[in-house]
Amino acid sequence: MIHASLVLIASGCSKPPAQVVPVTPVLVMTVGAAKTATFRTLPGIVTPRYAANVGFQVAGRIQQRMVDVGSRVRQGQPLVMLNASDYAQGVLVAQDQIGAAHAEMEQSVADARRFKSLADRGLISQAEMGSQQARADAAQARLDQASRQLELARNRLAYTSLVAPFDGIVTALTAEVGQVLAEGMPVVSVARDDTLEVSVEIPEDMRVNDVAPDSTFDGHLTGKSLIPLKLKLREAAPATTAPLRTFRATFTILNAESIQGELRIGQSAEVTLSQPLSNRGAVELPAALDQQRTRRRCLVRRTRWKYAAPAGRHRQSHDQRWRSG
Repeated sequence: MIHASLVLIASGCSKPPAQVVPVTPVLVMTVGAAKTATFRTLPGIVTPRYAANVGFQVAGRIQQRMVDVGSRVRQGQPLVMLNASDYAQGVLVAQDQIGAAHAEMEQSVADARRFKSLADRGLISQAEMGSQQARADAAQARLDQASRQLELARNRLAYTSLVAPFDGIVTALTAEVGQVLAEGMPVVSVARDDTLEVSVEIPEDMRVNDVAPDSTFDGHLTGKSLIPLKLKLREAAPATTAPLRTFRATFTILNAESIQGELRIGQSAEVTLSQPLSNRGAVELPAALDQQRTRRRCLVRRTRWKYAAPAGRHRQSHDQRWRSG
C-alpha cells in the first residue's frame, strides 16, 4: 500500500514530455544575371541572292516566246521577242532622213565655198557670205541629228528582243504570245542559282542586329533528308515588313559548295538562332513561383534572392523561366 502511494506521488510530480514541432523543409535558390542564351528555330526559304524581273524597253505585241519556267539560260540568250515590223520601218525612215540631210549639207557647203570666193573678189558682201555659211552649219547640224535618230531607231529595234541579263534559271513568266505590253512591264523573272541564301522572317522580340559579324548558325533543309546547313548572317532589314511585322534576314550558306546538288530555289529550311538576353537585371527563376499561388517568404539581399515554400509543392523546380527583375 505504501509502495503504491509513493508511485502515485512520483508520477504526479514529473513534467509532461515536450511537444515536438515538425520541421518544414525550405528550398533555397540563389539567382543572378542570366548569362545563357535562348534558342529558337524559325522557318526559312532558299532564295537567290541575284534575281531580276526583266521587261522590254519598248512597247509592242509579243510574237514569240523561246523559254519556259525552269529553263536554264545564258547571258544574252533571247527570251521573248516582240513584233518588230514598226521598229524596222522606223530604221528605214531614219536612214532616209540621213540621206536627205547629207544631200542638203553637201549643197550648203558647196554654196558656202562659192560665196566665199565671190566675197574675196568683192562681188558680194561679207554679210551674204556669212548667211550662207550659217546655212551650211545648220545643214551639218541636221545631218548629225539624223544620225542620232538612226542610232535610236536601231536601238529600239534591238530592244524588241528580250535577252537574259546573266546566266541563271527562269523562275516566272507573266506574259504570253499575242499580249500587248507597255514599255517597262516585267515579263520574265531570271535568278542565279549558283549563289543561294536562306531568308528568314525574324520576330520583333529578337535582336538580330546585335549578332556578331563572325557568328555562325545551324540550320537544315526540310523534307525527306534533313541536310545540315552552316549559315552566316549577311544582312538584316532595319524595318519590319507588313503585315506580319517581322524583320527579314538573309543568311549566307557557308557549305553551299558541298551540297550544291541538293539546293533548289524555293526549298523550305529551318534556322536555329540564339538570342542572348539583353535586358539589364534579367534573372533566372523557377517556374513554380509563377505557376502556384501559395504563401512564400522572399528574402532579397543585393543580387541574391531566396524563397521558402513547402517541399512537396516544388518537386518540379528544375523547370525554369526567364524573368526580368
